[in-house]
Amino acid sequence: MIVAFVVVIVGIVALLWLVGAAMDLGMGKDNGDGRSERDKPREKIWVCGDGDEDDPKVLRVKIGGVISDVSEDVFGREKSSAMSALKKIRAATRDEEIQGLYLVLDTPGGEVTLSDVIADAVQRFKKAGENRFVLVEMGSICCSGGYYIAAEADYIIAHPTTITGSIGVLLATINAAELAKKIGIESVVVATGANKVMLDPLKPVDQEHVKIFKKAVDSDYERFLSIVSEGRKIPMDKLRAIADGRIFTADEAKELKLVDAIGYSEDSEEQLVKMSKAQKIRIVRYKDEKTLRDFFEGTFLSSRGMGRALRNAATGSSPVMLKFMAE
Repeated sequence: MIVAFVVVIVGIVALLWLVGAAMDLGMGKDNGDGRSERDKPREKIWVCGDGDEDDPKVLRVKIGGVISDVSEDVFGREKSSAMSALKKIRAATRDEEIQGLYLVLDTPGGEVTLSDVIADAVQRFKKAGENRFVLVEMGSICCSGGYYIAAEADYIIAHPTTITGSIGVLLATINAAELAKKIGIESVVVATGANKVMLDPLKPVDQEHVKIFKKAVDSDYERFLSIVSEGRKIPMDKLRAIADGRIFTADEAKELKLVDAIGYSEDSEEQLVKMSKAQKIRIVRYKDEKTLRDFFEGTFLSSRGMGRALRNAATGSSPVMLKFMAE
């Protein structure tokens, strides 16, 4: 009985995954880079602000957590705050009704390439129309890749308790060659060249390989510095003195001109009004597009619901399943 129940559940989930994939790929859903359905207008939902439909509209977009495109929902499909934000910024770039971006960043950083892509999207938004502007409001933390993005804004407000900075690039790995030797494990790799197996964790560190990676890291670091220097109008020599990976409090960041002000969301709204050069503004967000996966999030087919159902089935009862069937 239990085995049959599990088989049925797995079969349903597999079927729904395939249907979801077909809907995404075959019915015009986003293809993952924010460029599909380019001409489809996004529905806007009022968030705050006293402005009406005729006043300047500012799009609120939040990036939370690690900046990465490797994040999965309950169906194993990609779901990332940063990728979602990128799509919205690109949509706003094509949206003539949007005059400003209100980016709320609460992130420790993440992938350098995705951070660079989002920063580029912010810059393209500003260039796509006259009098466009971008304000960044920092949350509890806005470091590394988060600051990379923030540097493209016209104005940055940090919360009094914000931790920011960490301007730099890193590549981290581990080496267990000595441990492998002690317990009798040997790495056997067949490759086309010595540099194809750089930083093999089971072989002694080759300093020539380290130099190769260091060159790549330094290249990304120089680009990071140029973004910050140009965006924040900080001379490169002064920036290098503080861009060594250290973090800063909000007060320190303001003194170093890494942020413009310290405040709260109300202060951000007031600043956005000033930047719009209007009396009032209307802060909006794009309505999230619902998918088949979203529909089943609240049922027993979600990760939590399924877990409860399987546990109850194992003990001979399944109130979650009974509730679902009763409805």
